Amino acid sequence: MKHIKFLFVSLFSIVALDAFSVTLDPIIGPTITLHIKITDSNVMKLKEPFLMITTSNYPISGLQLLSSAQKTTYRQDIKFNGSNTFIIPSPQNKMYLHISCSKRTGSKRSIFNALDNVYIINSGSVINCTIGENGFAFSGSGSKMLNLQNELIRLNYQPNYSIYRMVELRKYLKYFNLRNVQADSVLKVQLKLLKKHKSDLNKTDYQILVANCYGYRYYWEIYAYNLEAQQNEIYLDSLKRFYSGKKKLGGIPLLSDSILTLSPNYSNYLVEELNMLGKMNQSNYYSVPEHSFISNVLLDIKRKYVGILKDKLLAMFLMRMINSPAVLGFYESTFDVIKSDYYKHMLQEFMEPLTKGQPFKDFKLFGEDSKIYSLADFKNKIVVMDFWYTGCVNCSILKDAMKPVYDHYKENNKVVFVSVSIDKSKEMWIQSLAGGKYTHDGSVNLFTNGEGQDNELIKFYNISGYPTLKVIKNGILFSAIPPKPTIGVQPGLTISRGATELIETIDEALK
Repeated sequence: MKHIKFLFVSLFSIVALDAFSVTLDPIIGPTITLHIKITDSNVMKLKEPFLMITTSNYPISGLQLLSSAQKTTYRQDIKFNGSNTFIIPSPQNKMYLHISCSKRTGSKRSIFNALDNVYIINSGSVINCTIGENGFAFSGSGSKMLNLQNELIRLNYQPNYSIYRMVELRKYLKYFNLRNVQADSVLKVQLKLLKKHKSDLNKTDYQILVANCYGYRYYWEIYAYNLEAQQNEIYLDSLKRFYSGKKKLGGIPLLSDSILTLSPNYSNYLVEELNMLGKMNQSNYYSVPEHSFISNVLLDIKRKYVGILKDKLLAMFLMRMINSPAVLGFYESTFDVIKSDYYKHMLQEFMEPLTKGQPFKDFKLFGEDSKIYSLADFKNKIVVMDFWYTGCVNCSILKDAMKPVYDHYKENNKVVFVSVSIDKSKEMWIQSLAGGKYTHDGSVNLFTNGEGQDNELIKFYNISGYPTLKVIKNGILFSAIPPKPTIGVQPGLTISRGATELIETIDEALK
């Protein structure tokens, strides 16, 4: 199936200004201007700190989960003696913005977590932003909505130790009920605050923030349940009983689907709930989502929702399932069901780079032999590419689980195993190669040049979970989400089902 490429007018450029620079390429069209001043002493202590701003046209929480085609990331070295100015193209009325402070080496430091720190900002805003010890403070044109979002984030429900103590004591139903009551109480405070400032906002912005409050409240509840469900079977059984008797939110009275769609957090909650309820119907709550699971959740979305909200949820759910090998089989049929060009485009931008038959993105990466490798170095080869990093437990497990696959092709010079490390430190990478914990003898070992997650290859394929495998045939993507071998072997078998399926995938590529 060939999709028509949807063309959206979008300017992916930024101008960073200071007292000594000039703008050579002026931006034509609407913009958002940010003047950022740093007063946080913790940021001042960072080595070579820089500001990182990520923007997207799409109302999605956690912008780092979007593909590189769906967002734009801007950087500027931090100046502490003046304003750090960004002029950002704004091709639509509302943009979605994430701001963080990072340093070039070591760990990243974000002011807030990724979900909370997605700000809805109106086109044409000229904002002064101060980043201090207590977070962000905004002033200027368009700042009222940003400061209100800040306050709503600050009020978010935070369970205390006594709540989690109930989990430790396995008083699960009591924990669920008390957490539910306390979260509802916080939601009432947030809605009361919003009502107090209703006159400061236009009707649409007010309603979007109402939906966001519900999204905050229910997303974090279900997110916690999903994490905690791995405690034991008793917890999971208790959760099923609690949730089956709980009154579902479903929708917010007086808010249209178009408003709910514009709320990043509300749709995020819906997808998280759909995912949790779907897993509850599986025999194994934490198994890798397979064909039947994805099919059932997609049918659930089609049955429960209509219009543009349905379109957004269909696209978001497939994007959420990207680590499942089964998900690509639903791309074309789901694309055809979605009516909105906007969400067709969002799904297409995310999925098409992962579609079989697409040219694999070229790269220039250092090898342990100090040679710079590119895609051309693997011409006429089947490449099994493994992305990993030092300290990744699952990466070392996969290395052991891959042994039957390595052994199967060790005499076949048409199959090449390539490891790509996202380690920031070259010395750490070299030490890990020497230790043999993550790679096999005979692999071509490559390094992302200290760029880590910011490497163009990593960003292009939106790799956020490790280890990640890809199979390439003569420069063409053959499998974006190939089967993964596991350590466990089922009775009567000599290698894992995942290893067998990966060998079958490579054999198919060799034909």
